[in-house]
Amino acid sequence: MSEHFPWNLMEGIFSKIPISYPVLSLLVSALIFLIYLAFMFVIKLEDFQYDPNSLLQIIFTSTFIAYLLIGNQYILDNLMSYIDKLKYVSGKEQYQEEIYDILDGDISKLNGFYLLLFVVIAPFILKDFLEIYLGATTFDQSFFSSNIFNIYNYSVFLFSLYLLTNMIWIVIKISQFFKDLARGPYQEIVQIDLFCTDKMGGLGHLRRFIVNAILYYSLGISIAVMAYVNPGGYQDVYFEIGYLLLLLAAGIVLLIKSSKELQDLFRREADKEIFEINEKIKQLYRRLMEIAAIKKDGDKWEEELNFISSSIELLNKQRAERESLLRDNAKTYNLKDKLVAFNSFIMVLFALYEKLNNFGIISFLLESLNLKN
Repeated sequence: MSEHFPWNLMEGIFSKIPISYPVLSLLVSALIFLIYLAFMFVIKLEDFQYDPNSLLQIIFTSTFIAYLLIGNQYILDNLMSYIDKLKYVSGKEQYQEEIYDILDGDISKLNGFYLLLFVVIAPFILKDFLEIYLGATTFDQSFFSSNIFNIYNYSVFLFSLYLLTNMIWIVIKISQFFKDLARGPYQEIVQIDLFCTDKMGGLGHLRRFIVNAILYYSLGISIAVMAYVNPGGYQDVYFEIGYLLLLLAAGIVLLIKSSKELQDLFRREADKEIFEINEKIKQLYRRLMEIAAIKKDGDKWEEELNFISSSIELLNKQRAERESLLRDNAKTYNLKDKLVAFNSFIMVLFALYEKLNNFGIISFLLESLNLKN
């Protein structure tokens, strides 16, 4: 693989620090959490005092940052390892390096990333200031009494949105990568074994990666709901709910589209083999017509007729096997995609229910554990 180019600012910074990426991410998250605790218990701001919901809020905020710092890098490293497992058509192995370069180049294009960053951050900032400008709320109601804490709190919020943008960017580029792999000039170099035990033509590991990416993305949005949706009432949270659900839907659609691209690779190979079988059957039938036109008997013709007949029978069986694979593939893919999408939305909706009900189920479970102890 060619030399890897840092795909974002955080990776570039973290790569220069002699501490493992996960440990460094946890340290950053822990530091953010401790600073919040210092404002709450040491400085004791009047409008940022301890209560269970506030504590859970900063726990989820810190967890969200740790989750994205670790998860974004993990999902990319995981994709690279899965690409390593791809098998290539004989004589086409030299194109493997180009496949790595496609992904690395797309991920590292910063102009598109900065545009996406603006699209993600701008609505939140505009919302806050428009509410003040239009008189829907006041500055004192929107911010805390300490300017230092306001700067810190808003910086953490912007940092989390930056990491959320990274996650969305990765999802977009994963979708683009699978599109290029399935439709571009590289679709002819990946080896597809229709009878592989994974029933995916040998692409099962990439399918599992996409499922894991969907779960990772939906869990990230769920933690974002826990961290940032305002539980003050349904009227106050329309924007946050709508925006995060929109991001969830867009990400899941892109990832399921990636899954469909893999399915298309499999189905194109099956269709190709069925076409080749049909062409062979046509040739054999033409030969039968030629023999029938000659109208000659004899052991030579009888032997050829038997060979053609058995060949057609065998080819029909092979065609039926591939047609059965296509039917099974369509049923399996459609069902799995629906289940994954459904589970993803259920996860986020549960997080939303919890946040709007002041962590009711979580608080109940914690209280139950305390009673047992």
